[in-house]
Amino acid sequence: MKSSLLGAVLASALWLGALAQTAEEKVQVLALPVQIAGDYRPVQADRFQKLLEEDVEKLAPNADMIWVDPKDPRLSGLDLSFSMDPDQVAALGQKLKVPLVVWISVAFEKESKLVSGAGDLNPNQSNPAGVQTSNPYRYVVTVGGLGHLQVVDVEKQTALIDGPVALFRSDVTQHPDDGEGFGGLEEELAAQSTDELAERIVKVAQKFVRAAQP
Repeated sequence: MKSSLLGAVLASALWLGALAQTAEEKVQVLALPVQIAGDYRPVQADRFQKLLEEDVEKLAPNADMIWVDPKDPRLSGLDLSFSMDPDQVAALGQKLKVPLVVWISVAFEKESKLVSGAGDLNPNQSNPAGVQTSNPYRYVVTVGGLGHLQVVDVEKQTALIDGPVALFRSDVTQHPDDGEGFGGLEEELAAQSTDELAERIVKVAQKFVRAAQP
C-alpha cells in the first residue's frame, strides 16, 4: 500500500514538474537589427527595438524576442538594408539555434499643418507638449511611413510573411515647429508605430506555434 502511495506521489510530482516546465517554455523570436531607412529618422533604432520587444512580449507572454547585436560576427557578409532570401535567413537562424527570424526595415515621413489659433481650442483639451496656452497656434503633426516585415520559419526555410506594413500616427500640439520635432512629438509618434509591427509578428508567431504542436 505504501509502495503504491509513494508511486502515485512521485508520478504526481513528475507530472506537475513537467507541466511547470511546459508553462515556462517560450518561443524564441530572433530579430535582426532594425533598419531605419532614409534621411528622416525621428526615433533612434535602439529605442524603436526596445519598444517593439516590449509590445511583442506584452501581446504574447510566451514569446521571447531577442535582438542580434549589429556587431555579431555571424552577421558578417550580410546586407541588412534589404530583405534576404528565406534560405539565407534560415541559415543564420540555424547558427543561432532559433525557430523564427524577424527582419524589419522602416522608412518614416512627416507632415505638419497649421490648423487654427488657440481661440478655437476646447479649454479642457490636454496640452501634451507642455507649452503655455498663450501660444496662438495649433498644429496637426503626422508621422507615417512604410515598414517592411519579414518573418522566416528556420526549419522549413520559408517566409511566413514578407511584405509591407503601413505605419501612421497623428496628434495635435501647440508646440512651435522649432526644428526639433515639435518638442519631441515626432519621436513619440514614430515610437508608437511599433504597435502595428508587433501585432503582425505575434499573429505569425501564434500560427507557427499552433502548427508546430503535435
